[in-house]
This record gives sequence, C-alpha cells and structure tokens, in this order.
Amino acid sequence: MSFILSHSILFINLILFPQNEELKLAPIKEPEPIYFSFETIGWKIMAIIAFFLMIIFTYKWMQHYKKNAYRRVAINQLSSINIESNKNINKIAILLKSVAITAYGRKEVAALYGDEWLLFLESKGQNTSFTKYSEPFLAIQNNNQNINTATKKEILSLTKKWIQTHA
Repeated sequence: MSFILSHSILFINLILFPQNEELKLAPIKEPEPIYFSFETIGWKIMAIIAFFLMIIFTYKWMQHYKKNAYRRVAINQLSSINIESNKNINKIAILLKSVAITAYGRKEVAALYGDEWLLFLESKGQNTSFTKYSEPFLAIQNNNQNINTATKKEILSLTKKWIQTHA
C-alpha cells in the first residue's frame, strides 16, 4: 500500500510543482536513425522478379490481342454494313458464319444451317437469343425484302454482341 501511496504523492508533486528540480525527467535518448537504401540483395531480387513478371504479362497480353484480332476486324466490317439495303443485310449472316469458322473451325461450323445454326450461336454466345429471330434469319438467307428496319437493327446488335462475347 505504501508503494502506491508514495507514487501517488510523487505524481501529485510533479503536477503541482513542475519547477522542482528533483522531479524533472531526463532528456529522451533516441536511437540512431536507420539507414535505408535499395542496395540490399532483397531489393535486387524483387526488381528481377518484377521485371520478369512484367515481361510475362506483356507477352500474354500480346497473345490475347493477336488472338482476338478477328473480332476487331469483324466489328469494323459489321459497322460498315448498311442495314437499310436488303442486299447488304445478307452480309450479316455471312459475317457470322466466317467469324464462327475462324473461332471454332470449319468442320464444326460449315455444315450448320437453319435452327441448328441459330442454336449453335446461342450456345457459344452470352445472352444471345438468335432463335427468336429464326424467321428473319431465314428471310435474310433467302434475300426476302419483308424484314422491317427495327428487326434488322436488333439482328445487327445481336450479331455484334455475339462477336464480342462468344467463347
């Protein structure tokens, strides 16, 4: 109990009489500053690892970019199609077939037509419902001129979406 009492009295004296020389604290001794540099072996190893990771990332990105070049070309061709002209609307079906052949191979795609072709497109694309446009697609293939412009625009946007999202 006397230990707590003596410390309490010391604390109160320190607060009430801060000028008392006996109670002043000594200056704080700070440690020497730590020298920091990038000259240690760990930083060199980190730099080498970061360099190789950057090379690998760039190589993978270039492969992906080259692999998807046909998509960019197809989107450019699709944007140049004038859907007002019924002669040009047949180019959408031709473009879809050529992109599918490029992506999945001639053996798997070339023989498909009609509803089987539209089901194939739906299975490979994300949220692309081609089967609801089976009649307009049949009309496109037969160069029928009874397709309204709104349907043509929907088919065009659906084709663009399929080109961008097929796996």
